[in-house]
Amino acid sequence: MDFSTYDKERLTNQIDWYDKKSQKEKKYYCACKVLALLFSASIPVLASFVLRFHYILTVISVFSALITFLEGLSSLKKFHDNWIQYRFICETLKRERQMYLYSAGIYDDPDTDKLKTLIERCESLISSENINWTNMNDNEKPRIKSSQSSKNEHNKKDPNYEKVKYSKTYRKSFFHRQH
Repeated sequence: MDFSTYDKERLTNQIDWYDKKSQKEKKYYCACKVLALLFSASIPVLASFVLRFHYILTVISVFSALITFLEGLSSLKKFHDNWIQYRFICETLKRERQMYLYSAGIYDDPDTDKLKTLIERCESLISSENINWTNMNDNEKPRIKSSQSSKNEHNKKDPNYEKVKYSKTYRKSFFHRQH
């Protein structure tokens, strides 16, 4: 495989994909933030008309719900994090291409197989992003505790376990004596 084949069939496609995804995530993030800002800025203005127009309370409630929804959506979908990560990968891939083309940095060494190094570095970057994405999704899945005994075993390893255990017992007995 030569550079032009790798560049055309893989590297350019990946750069374009990350560039488009970065732009899309940025658009979603900015849209959510701008709309939330507009809704939240309009609430104090609308509140001044509540005494004259009672239906404005409903409008304010809807705007508040929309703000909550937009902020929750932005947080849940991680638009900002994805935008930054995709942009970083896109720019790093572009940088690797330029370094290769100009024989700069790691590609300056005449004993190094430049194409092999380029492929390894680019594929490593792409696969690490895929691994990060997989790990992020695995971490969001709820964990099922195996049993109560494993929880107790973990607690016994904690040096403050006895103090906390005593403190809870003391509080319970104190509370029951008072009432």
